[in-house]
Amino acid sequence: MSSIRLDVEQQCLGIDDRKYFYERKEYFDSDYDDGFGDYRWYEEDKLNAVSADSEDTDDEPIPVAEAEEIDPTGTEWQYARKRIKDPDKIWKLERKFRKAERKQQMKEEEKLRVKEEKRRETERREDEEKDERTKIKSGKSGPTSSPKIAVTKLESTSDREGEYEEFDWKIVDSGKRYFHKRSRGLEHGWYRQTDGEMKRVSSDEKKKYLANLVKNPIERTKWGIRVYSNDNKHYFAVGVWKSKGYQDCSTVRFSIAGRNYMYTLDERNMRALRAEISRGMPT
Repeated sequence: MSSIRLDVEQQCLGIDDRKYFYERKEYFDSDYDDGFGDYRWYEEDKLNAVSADSEDTDDEPIPVAEAEEIDPTGTEWQYARKRIKDPDKIWKLERKFRKAERKQQMKEEEKLRVKEEKRRETERREDEEKDERTKIKSGKSGPTSSPKIAVTKLESTSDREGEYEEFDWKIVDSGKRYFHKRSRGLEHGWYRQTDGEMKRVSSDEKKKYLANLVKNPIERTKWGIRVYSNDNKHYFAVGVWKSKGYQDCSTVRFSIAGRNYMYTLDERNMRALRAEISRGMPT
């Protein structure tokens, strides 16, 4: 099967190692309707050459041997073209040309289709990301946002001396403040602060819920945990995984103000990180 290549810009039809050139007939040409198709066809004349930057009609052909003597590199000349007048050959070229033209058109249409699909896919992803950002934003400040929960372990002294001396835990849930007494287990001794007064929590279900917040104050997702500041508004996310690329190392990922930072730490640096964190409030 012949290898057919169509170069519309150069008006060249390549068939295997042969080149055929064409030019469209105009309606005022004497051979406009000669029955040989819509084009005049030419082939390379291997015996004669013309200047590489001129048309056959503008340059008098010279023998190829002379052209090779003038320029052995072949960069300054090209083969002259002679018109094909064999009706059978013209008919075959027209048929191959139409076939190559249809194939090229199909390729262009396929490129446009793929380009359009990529554009639509990009727009779809952008829309999904926009929707996701909108959901996240509405989850932070919208009416349907989940309540923020802050769990704090109290020290023996607090902001005002002696105020929370008998309590060891404080939980802020949906704006409501709960305290746990030191003297009993976590499922007992829970109080709710209302208008400055402490009222004992009587519901066992509520006690278990509050106790669970103390035991598991922050739920971990596949990205790690989200750590809130004591203002219950500002936070950063941190996740730690065993490194897959580096043996005996851990990968630590921080997300701060919408930007992600990832580090790979060896055992020595992980020990230093744990020691530094433990210098704060004991947990």
